[in-house]
Amino acid sequence: LDALPAEMVVGEFPWRQRTVLMLNADRVGLQEIHPAGEGDALGGLHQGSAGIGSASAAAAPAEIHHIYVLARSGPGMFALPVEQVAEVVPAGPMTRMPGAPAEVIGITQLRGRPLPVLMPAVLATDPAESGTGVLMVINATAGRFALRVDSVAGIRRFPLSRIHAGAEAESGAEGRAGYLIDSEQRVIGLLDADRMTAASGAAAWRALLPPAERETLPTAAPLPTRKLLLFRVGAQWCGFDAASVVQLTGWRPLLPVPDTVTDLAGLIEIGADVLPVIDLRVVMNAPVVVDEWTTLIILHNDDDGSRWVAVSDRIDRLVTVPAVDLQCAEAPPHPLIAAVARVGDRMVSVLDAASLFRSD
Repeated sequence: LDALPAEMVVGEFPWRQRTVLMLNADRVGLQEIHPAGEGDALGGLHQGSAGIGSASAAAAPAEIHHIYVLARSGPGMFALPVEQVAEVVPAGPMTRMPGAPAEVIGITQLRGRPLPVLMPAVLATDPAESGTGVLMVINATAGRFALRVDSVAGIRRFPLSRIHAGAEAESGAEGRAGYLIDSEQRVIGLLDADRMTAASGAAAWRALLPPAERETLPTAAPLPTRKLLLFRVGAQWCGFDAASVVQLTGWRPLLPVPDTVTDLAGLIEIGADVLPVIDLRVVMNAPVVVDEWTTLIILHNDDDGSRWVAVSDRIDRLVTVPAVDLQCAEAPPHPLIAAVARVGDRMVSVLDAASLFRSD
């Protein structure tokens, strides 16, 4: 490690009596990893954008993954996004609270602070005896609480193709956000902490805490948010306001328009309409590659009611971003970029669809 450049290490943490170094993925070159083929001379190694070998230009980009914590409760298994789970601790003694909401099975102490322990109906199991199982400490907008579960199965990465938003996700009933399909084709319920607290009535269990503790919790009032559709253009992650998005569809050949402006890539038939197409890869000076991930985004122009089509390299997902996390770009690297936002560990460029329609 003496020869390892300092900028390649971004941190460290203890794990089972060992010190684990956290490497800078951008420096190591792990953004695009593809398994080496059986006939590859590298054998069981992997190819990346740097380090051991390089992925060929023809190789399909690695599928996007999201990370979840899996837990068992009764006969079922469910998952929560890893960023919502603060820690997992053994369940200790709990104090029952007369008159508490049905989902609150008690109050426990964690490092001297009272912590509500919830057993929402969505977990579909009877409350266990105090001190059994484990507690998943959850950070939600409404405050910190714990879920009592039988056990935690681990942390797993799921590709986008195995993550499905169920019909119940629209209403957020009982905290459900959809489901996952694991490698053995088992269905795992997907939960969301903010939806869970909204369904359970967070104000009721917050009222059980001492006044001093309630003052340290964030307000339960919802913060202004914006819903964004995330997608990739070249190596850059971008987003459109979801209100501007009408439809997504896979790539199909365009109808060429001779002697037209540069930004107009062609025309395409969507239903009974013929719509103009703008290739964001060309507009933003990114490589133009057509593969199975290439997606057409149909956008609505509020100014005149027209519809346009934008070409992207890959669709990721819909996300809800607190409005305070969006920062206006004072000197944007491209005229289309209206703001930047942090989503997880990514910096996302929020594109202004209206500027795209007015583009020459």
